[in-house]
Amino acid sequence: MKQYIITAILTLTTFAGTAGAADWHVNSGESIQAAINSATTGDMIYVHAGTYTENVNVNKTLTLQGAGAGVVTVHANDPDINVFSVTADYVNISGFTITGATSSPNAGIYIYNSNSSTIANNVISGNFVNIFISSSDRNTLTDNIVSDGDYGIYLGFSSDNNLTGNRATSNAQYGINLVDFSSNNTLRDNIASEGDYAGISMSYSSNYNTLINNTVNSNSGYCGILLIYSSDCNTLSNNTVNSNDGNAGILLWSSNDNTITANRVTNNSGYGIRLYNVSNNNLIYNNYFANAQNAHDDDSNVWNTTPATGPNIVGSPEIGGNYWSDYTGTDGDGDGFGAEPYSISGGSNHDYLPLVMPICGDITGDGNIDTVDLLRLIECVVTGTQVPACIGDIDGNGHINILDVRLLMGHIDNSTEYPLNCGC
Repeated sequence: MKQYIITAILTLTTFAGTAGAADWHVNSGESIQAAINSATTGDMIYVHAGTYTENVNVNKTLTLQGAGAGVVTVHANDPDINVFSVTADYVNISGFTITGATSSPNAGIYIYNSNSSTIANNVISGNFVNIFISSSDRNTLTDNIVSDGDYGIYLGFSSDNNLTGNRATSNAQYGINLVDFSSNNTLRDNIASEGDYAGISMSYSSNYNTLINNTVNSNSGYCGILLIYSSDCNTLSNNTVNSNDGNAGILLWSSNDNTITANRVTNNSGYGIRLYNVSNNNLIYNNYFANAQNAHDDDSNVWNTTPATGPNIVGSPEIGGNYWSDYTGTDGDGDGFGAEPYSISGGSNHDYLPLVMPICGDITGDGNIDTVDLLRLIECVVTGTQVPACIGDIDGNGHINILDVRLLMGHIDNSTEYPLNCGC
């Protein structure tokens, strides 16, 4: 006797003669698949609070909007089938908790031969693969939580996809894995942590991908970020890679022509970064390395770039090489670079422009803190001249202003009573 609300909406739309998309509503106890079967291309399906036990096939261009991952759960009826299988273009899925596809190789959301779809704001956990994208391009994954699977997010033969703001945690193998010619993908502002193998991995000719502003931490198996088997010409920039166990924070194996810059790589066991098994022509510069063993390179790679205007990763005005926590050289001429090259273990490679941490309050970079530095700081405050926070934010509050001038003046007169605490 109970009829779907969606049937009534479709009937009203038909009588009204409206050519536009219809809205459908699915309530607890009803079927998401039934709504999809009845809908037409471009329709919107709203799924209200409840638990839905089914495997859903999305073979039309539709928007599936759950009432929120905290109140709508879709659990696989059959663990040997994907919870959601998407085979159409321009599909949008958001606002769901998705679980129960536990058998290999099935997924919480499986996107196959589907382009320009959007998966956003879902909690996807407990599936063999939480999100599996295969032979699909130009898709967007945003603000999903993917956890407790063998794989968090897996891309194969898929290019030009954007992964932004996703959180991949506690996955048994990889948090985010790009394989088999998956190229030109952008991974930005994601977190990949607490995995058992690697946080983010690229392999088998996954080239020209960009990893920017990701956090990869506390992975316990092999490394934090892995590039392996001819993963070439990728860019890793502004990522935080810390506290990963295993071989290295960043590991390159048989991967060439990658650019690794402006990353903070700290407290990793093994090495901060390791390149081996014919990984050549990689450019590594302006990174911050603070690990028990910072780097190992068996091959032929470049560890600094031609000096350029900064600021660099430690706040000095010139970009050149990398900051090394175990570097023992000095900056004799105040240019921000160490006078002696930094030797990379494993071969004959060197960082010829290692970065030296600037001295708080040494505005001129001459190794002394005196009235000349005070005059330069006053000039900065009055005229807006740029001074790196690592040397000019004397009180460490995030701003360079008259308070820093007063503190520096006091320090020059009595360094004990007025200690410096630059914020960098």
